[in-house]
Amino acid sequence: MARPADKLRGVVEMIRGRIVQGDDALRGMPGERQLASELGVSRQTVRTAVGLLEAEGWLSRLPNGRLAVVRESKEEGRPASGSGVGVRGPVIGFAWGGGLSRECEMWQNGIVRALAGRGTLREIAFGHFGDPALAAALHGLDGLFLLPGRGEVPPWLAERMRAAACRVAVLDFDFSARGLPSISVFPARAERKLVDHLRKFGHRRIDCLNVQPPDPVIDARIAAWRRGLEEFGLEGELHAGARSPSIAEAYRLVAQKLKTKGGIGTALLCVTGPAAVGAMRACAEVGVAVGRDLSIVAMNDEGFGPYLVPSLTCLQSPPRDRVLRPAVEWMLGAAPWRGPLFREPRDIPMFVGESSGPAPALRPIRLAKKN
Repeated sequence: MARPADKLRGVVEMIRGRIVQGDDALRGMPGERQLASELGVSRQTVRTAVGLLEAEGWLSRLPNGRLAVVRESKEEGRPASGSGVGVRGPVIGFAWGGGLSRECEMWQNGIVRALAGRGTLREIAFGHFGDPALAAALHGLDGLFLLPGRGEVPPWLAERMRAAACRVAVLDFDFSARGLPSISVFPARAERKLVDHLRKFGHRRIDCLNVQPPDPVIDARIAAWRRGLEEFGLEGELHAGARSPSIAEAYRLVAQKLKTKGGIGTALLCVTGPAAVGAMRACAEVGVAVGRDLSIVAMNDEGFGPYLVPSLTCLQSPPRDRVLRPAVEWMLGAAPWRGPLFREPRDIPMFVGESSGPAPALRPIRLAKKN
C-alpha cells in the first residue's frame, strides 16, 4: 500500500503533467472535487497537492475561487500571473478533419520539429466544423494549425478564426482570401515537372488517376495535369474512382481499365501516392511491367515512393518544418506574420525512380492484357 507521502507526490506529478501537456487549454482546469474523482483520491489529498502547486507557481486562484494555470506571456516570455516558478509554456494545436492519414502524420511531425520543444502540441480530431473541440481550441490555445480535410471552411468559422486570440493557420488549402494565413507544400507549378519528365521519355498519351473526392487541392492537381498536356500538345484521359479514396479503389479502377478496349496511355500520372500503389499492384497482376510497358508517376508519394519496388517517380514534399517555422514563430509571439498570407515553397524536388521509362512502341490498347 502506498504511503500518504508517496500518494501525495504522485498526485502532484499527475496534475503537473496535465498542466505541462495543456489539458486545461481545451476544457479548463477542473475543480478539486472533479480532480479527486478523476484521479481516484480523496479531496483532501487533491487540496494539499493543489496548495503545493500554487506555492511552486504552477496554479493560481481566480477571484471566483476557480483554479487557473499560470501561463507564460506570449509576447514577453514571462508568467502571465502568479510567481511563475514553474509556468506552463504555449500550447499549439493541430486539428484535422476526417480520418488520420500519412499526410496528417507528416504535418504533425513537421509542427513538432518546428516547435523544437518551445511549446506543447495538442492533437485534435474533429468530425465537422461545428465540433465543440474546434471551438474549445480557438478559445484556449495559443495557436492552431487546421487541416480542413474534404470540406470547405464555412464563412462563419473563418470569421471566428480571424477574431480569435488563438492564431490560426490553414494547411494544404489557400484561405488567404478569407484573411487566414495558409500554407501549402505542393505548388501547382511544380506538377508540370512530371508531365515534362514523361514527355521527354517520348510519351504522347499521359492519363491521370484520381480516387480522392473533389476538393481544392485535388482539383488543382488535376488542373495542373491538364495544363501540362495542353502546353506540350499531349493527349490524356482522366480515370476517376467514386467508391472510396483508397489503394483498393485505385487497384480496382486500373485493373478494370487495363481490360477495356481504350486501356490506359503509355504513362499514368497519379494524383496521390496511394493511388499509384494500387495502380502498380493492378499492373503486376496482369503482367504489365511498370517502367517498361507503363510508366507510373505520382504527385505526392507521402514519403514512401523511393522504397517501393519498383521505386516510384514522384514529387517529394520538402521538410515541412521549414515552411511551418515562420508560422510557429508567429503563433509563439516571437515574430509577426510577414509577407503574403499564403505561403508555399518556390519549388519541390522530383525523385526519379524505376517506375518511369521510355514510351513503348505498342499502342495503349495493347496494355490491356489478360492473365
